[in-house]
Amino acid sequence: MGFYSTEIPFRVAEEPSFQAMFDYKLPSRHQLSGNLLDTVYSREKDRVISLLKEASDLAIVSDGWTNISGDSIVNFVLVNPRFSSVLSKSINTVAHMHTGEYIADTILTTIADVGHVR
Repeated sequence: MGFYSTEIPFRVAEEPSFQAMFDYKLPSRHQLSGNLLDTVYSREKDRVISLLKEASDLAIVSDGWTNISGDSIVNFVLVNPRFSSVLSKSINTVAHMHTGEYIADTILTTIADVGHVR
């Protein structure tokens, strides 16, 4: 659903000027953040699992950064030439030193997680 993929704030769905653009009543922000989000998440998760099972080649890419709150975040993205990149997971690493051992452990855990799906 467009709200999730474009990161439109849920409260926009309740703005009369936004609703006027459509011929039907949009879901409320509570519906968007509740059961509709759960449904879209489940559908996307199933789609990604299916893609991973069919993939003959797969690369895991990681990137670390600091968010606006000062938290250290590491993202793991799955890449395959046949489908667009997929975010595997995002880890808040603020409680851990970014040693080679810690980074290696998180990469190995991610590989194991993906391996369970495949």
